Amino acid sequence: MTQMPLGEACSLWQSGQDVGSSLIRAGARVLTGVPHYVQASYIAAHEEKAKERPDALAAARTLLDAVAGADQRDAAGWARVASLPAGDFAGRGLKSEAEKDAQIESVIDSGTIRMPLWGLSLDRAVTEQYGGRFLFEVIGPFPAVPAWLASGVVPEEAELITGGDYAVVDVERAEGRTTARLRWTNALA
Repeated sequence: MTQMPLGEACSLWQSGQDVGSSLIRAGARVLTGVPHYVQASYIAAHEEKAKERPDALAAARTLLDAVAGADQRDAAGWARVASLPAGDFAGRGLKSEAEKDAQIESVIDSGTIRMPLWGLSLDRAVTEQYGGRFLFEVIGPFPAVPAWLASGVVPEEAELITGGDYAVVDVERAEGRTTARLRWTNALA
């Protein structure tokens, strides 16, 4: 499988344009054979499109390998690496979608989430912008690639590209929100 420079892979991930993180995440699922933790028609369409896109597959391979080989740090450690204000948060917010909400609750209740690649923000406010129905917060050490440090773009998102298997260690359901605290267990390369 062809790879590409890490900065280029991160730029494609953050572009949101022709490739973007959705297509690269789909490429990672194609390469690893690990399905998305929920099923939806648009997710399947991304995976089919990724199979036809050598750039998406190359970026996925590059990022899978980079994450698998990255140092493991907790959120505060990643904030120090990135010269960000001290913080202890790394997470991902999701909005409510009728097609997916019950599936996400079921996966959370299963105790394990598998995601070859996904993005987390070190900024809780950024995470909230992506949705408040579900909050995945990663606690403890995990490997990652600080996307903006490699690409030089969208530093305001403070996005870490990471992935792997995660154990659900705590769940809180209150006021229409499910918060799942996850602990990384291993990479999926």
